[in-house]
This record gives sequence, structure tokens and C-alpha cells, in this order.
Amino acid sequence: MIGIRSRSRTDSLSTRCRRVVMTADRGWKATALGLLIVLSLSMVL
Repeated sequence: MIGIRSRSRTDSLSTRCRRVVMTADRGWKATALGLLIVLSLSMVL
């Protein structure tokens, strides 16, 4: 996790994505969302 407060937007987005993944337990959809999260974090970092 990033300990920077200016990245609170990313933190909120990550939490939202996690909620979506937990809510939508569809397997391939969860995998796609996980990949999207990883790509987003990679671009941010």
C-alpha cells in the first residue's frame, strides 16, 4: 500500500474495485478486474 496522502484518490478507487470484485463473484470478471487494478497501480507507481 502507498503511504502517501495525496494518493487518496487511488486508495478510494482500489477499495471500490475490491468491493466490486467481492460483490461480483463471476470468476472471469473478477480476474479481469484484478488485472485492471494491477495495471492501474503499475501506471500510478
